[in-house]
Amino acid sequence: MTLVGIIAGLTAALFQSLSYLFSRGYVMRKMGSPLQLVLVSQVYMAVLSIPAIVMTWGGDVPGLSSYLVPLLVSTGAYVVGQSCLFIAMRHAQASRISPMLGFKTVVTALITYIFFDAQMGWQQWTGVATAVSAVLVLSISGGRLPTAALLALGGACLSYAVSDIFIRRLIDSVAPLTLMRASFYSTGISYLLCGIAALVVLALTRQLPLLTRGLSFSVPFALSWLTGMFALFTCFGAVGPVLGSILQSSRGVISILLAIPAARMGFPKIEPSSPGHVVIKRLTAAFLIILAVWLYQ
Repeated sequence: MTLVGIIAGLTAALFQSLSYLFSRGYVMRKMGSPLQLVLVSQVYMAVLSIPAIVMTWGGDVPGLSSYLVPLLVSTGAYVVGQSCLFIAMRHAQASRISPMLGFKTVVTALITYIFFDAQMGWQQWTGVATAVSAVLVLSISGGRLPTAALLALGGACLSYAVSDIFIRRLIDSVAPLTLMRASFYSTGISYLLCGIAALVVLALTRQLPLLTRGLSFSVPFALSWLTGMFALFTCFGAVGPVLGSILQSSRGVISILLAIPAARMGFPKIEPSSPGHVVIKRLTAAFLIILAVWLYQ
């Protein structure tokens, strides 16, 4: 079970890193705002989620009342976090934003400590201090992050942490399904709900034409993100949200590595090429965050 969780967590990190590049491309090419990409991509992912629900449906699936609360909390927190993330990427490169999302693990752990009486020893507090040092390294890597990006990052980390905790509760609530069925069903039903809500908002605001704009970035983003979410739900179901977040934090390193070929392939608006010493600083910060969350765990 642990091996399944590890593989799923690393897979989620890879596909999330890919999605960040597509999302920044969508915004920087002025195909739409971050909020518009959130709405459009949710509709695409809802359509893609229907086969997952159909394939995992059966008579042993519990009634909606048994998992309604974790479903609403996890999806609501996710939408807020996603919106904050896109706002942050409007003000900074994906390779700078992605490593700092490693703070989500620290936030998740702190929430469990404050509200669920989890114990913290010296290793955990050392992990928090290490994470702070990583932020200091990132703050001098390629210039200071804009205040708007930092505030949006804080909102993203908090919202994603809440979502992670309730994702695990959602998966537990659809027992006695097997891990894979529970994970795929939970992911599918979550994104179907998000997509329906997004479609209603687009219709009420008369923005349905957005669904056919910027397809070269919005569709790949939706595919990458949803694939990563199927893997992430499986990871959380197998090893829990804290260890799952530790594995997910590897997306910081992956995003930085992906940024190098993206810049060299002629996409400077998505990821401008950075000097070697800046890349080294970012990699150092990314590994510090991974070390921080490992120490906490």
